[in-house]
Amino acid sequence: MTSEMHSALQLVLSNYPLSAPYKAGVQRGIGAVPVYLNVSELRQAGVGGMVRALRSVRAARTCVAFEDESGAALLPVLRVVAALTRAPQLCSIDHALTVRPFSRWSALVSGIELAFESLRALLAVGVATLRLRALMRAARTCPPAPASRRVAYLNCNLWFGVKAGGSVGHISGVVNALAALGYEVDFFSVGGRLMVGEEARLVPLAAPRILAMPLEATQYRFDNACVAQ
Repeated sequence: MTSEMHSALQLVLSNYPLSAPYKAGVQRGIGAVPVYLNVSELRQAGVGGMVRALRSVRAARTCVAFEDESGAALLPVLRVVAALTRAPQLCSIDHALTVRPFSRWSALVSGIELAFESLRALLAVGVATLRLRALMRAARTCPPAPASRRVAYLNCNLWFGVKAGGSVGHISGVVNALAALGYEVDFFSVGGRLMVGEEARLVPLAAPRILAMPLEATQYRFDNACVAQ
């Protein structure tokens, strides 16, 4: 992978692997067949390994791509990651395949925003820890079986680009089965309808404007936002 990146003219970074149709649009937009790399794979090497891999890139241009509109929350993180490469040109490619250049200065600003959001997320983790301890001390309750045929299914996963897989199949299968059994299902999701049929009513959840680091800490703040919505 390293030798391939050294000779690559274009590098496209994303949080997850991109779909084939979106890749085709990216190639038309930048006028070249790029090398694709996703941050999820890079994270497996640890922070040091990820930085070394990015610094080894000799591409003429590094682009960050997010396939879903909600994936814009990933843009500050991806900008910081892209700025670690040695590519002289940086750009972003959004869900509509619009290519926009950005500077390392704007990536620095994104890094400062990321730091503030990370502090807020860690605070949310602390608050959740206190609430969990109180819940563990509380008396257990057994709610009665509801008579209503209406179900709210909450998909509060921050996937941003995941289109298929076991989790997607499980969620879609459960929601579709509930609808097939005659339940009136409201499907709350930040990732779109997935494979859920039209029988369920989709209620879009607003995605975070910016994610935190570590990415897992973002889930605590987003959980509060999901409940409020």
